[in-house]
Amino acid sequence: FVDLNHDDVIRTPNLGSATGLSDLHFASSAMTADVLVSIPKMKTHHWLGISLSLKSMFGTLSGAVYGWPRNHFHKLNPQYAVFDFNRTRTPDYCIVDGVVAMQGDGPIRGTALDAGVLVFGDSATAVDATCARIMQVAPERVTYLRLAAGILGPIQEKHIEQRGEAIASVARPFELVEHLQILRA
Repeated sequence: FVDLNHDDVIRTPNLGSATGLSDLHFASSAMTADVLVSIPKMKTHHWLGISLSLKSMFGTLSGAVYGWPRNHFHKLNPQYAVFDFNRTRTPDYCIVDGVVAMQGDGPIRGTALDAGVLVFGDSATAVDATCARIMQVAPERVTYLRLAAGILGPIQEKHIEQRGEAIASVARPFELVEHLQILRA
């Protein structure tokens, strides 16, 4: 195991450039891994609306360079930062744990929700869009998913091959903070 906050740093060009930053400093292990797997909890987020596979890439940026909890990117624009991180280094596989999820004022002050789902796949945008639908959030209303659509992968349901349970059979409205009610599907 490697604590990515203290890992060696690789400075790489920002391939997304939505934040206006020319370079990003990633943990070396994240950039050089043969396979990078994102394993987030399914949860709501105070600023982003939802926090899933693409958002978990915040953790691959160097804590030694950006500090903890990487507030530098929250001040720029976290929606754009999520896009930039994933345009530069996208996870190869995603497993979202929604067995017990979080709703409300996440990622810190939310409450537990027994959602009873696992969502996984090899396209972070497709996985996150599917999770958004399960959370009854419209993927196209989440800025970082809208930016990623068609560039990093699909977010339209008709372009996502889904296996297992139908979204409608597991979907439920997750509580969102008041200013994010506009994200409702």
